[in-house]
Amino acid sequence: MATSPMNPPAAGPELGPAAPLRRPLIGLLADRAYLVAASLSTVIVVLAIAYLLYKTIAQTGDVWSTFGVWGFLTGTDWIPSPVDGAPVFGALPFIYGTLVTASIAMLIAVPISLGVALATTIFLPKRLRGPIAGVVDLLAAVPSVVYGFWGVAILVPAARPLLEWISTHNVATAGAAALVAALLTAVVPSLMLRIVVGLVAGTLGLVWLLAITGVSDGEFRLLEGPVTAGSYIMAGLVLAVMVVPITTAITREVLATVPVDQREAAYALGATRWEMVRGAMLPWSRSGIVGAAALGLGRAVG
Repeated sequence: MATSPMNPPAAGPELGPAAPLRRPLIGLLADRAYLVAASLSTVIVVLAIAYLLYKTIAQTGDVWSTFGVWGFLTGTDWIPSPVDGAPVFGALPFIYGTLVTASIAMLIAVPISLGVALATTIFLPKRLRGPIAGVVDLLAAVPSVVYGFWGVAILVPAARPLLEWISTHNVATAGAAALVAALLTAVVPSLMLRIVVGLVAGTLGLVWLLAITGVSDGEFRLLEGPVTAGSYIMAGLVLAVMVVPITTAITREVLATVPVDQREAAYALGATRWEMVRGAMLPWSRSGIVGAAALGLGRAVG
């Protein structure tokens, strides 16, 4: 019915103040129990780490007082039970070996992990993404000692013929590596990485050119020499296989957080699938990919 100044609309019932919401008692008790358990766990972890550091420092005091921090870090001999004389402790070979093998592992594992993560997120058909991602997650849970045994028993005998061929044809290998690095400069998304890859390609190309022209002695020292089971390259390969699953699993989860609207917007602007990955997914996921690589490096170093 139409209203007029003489007939104002009837006022509705007045609402009183909203009643305060009350949580059930069981919910409050569950929250308090969770808070207490989380706080207690944090304190226990901190105390355990402090106790571990204390025991480590207390039981290695003789080493620090005998060799000093610098002498221990730069010493090249590790003889804990000598036939004659006092024990000698030098950690430099262990530090150097860890850095070299971990670097080799990360150079191999990070590109492969990123490729597998992109494949199981974007490029593969949907019916294949789930099974492959499940296998990767399962491999990420395998203990490191299992990978070490697999490397000694299977990878080393399988890889030795190829590595020996590379060591005897090191100049050709350097030329092929220079060509691959030059091709990678066209697909690397970051300018800084493109500069680094370009420098690597230029260095390897110069080595190859000097070798084939006879200016150098025709040897590429980095790839020559006998291939043994305990070599750096063998250890780096085993670590790379160990690092790939966990890095891939975390990278895939990071790529899955890219908003669908952002990906669809790239397609709407006319981008191809690879251009969408380069322009929309990788910039969004850069920090997460770096974190995944850092966790993989932690496993390799360990």
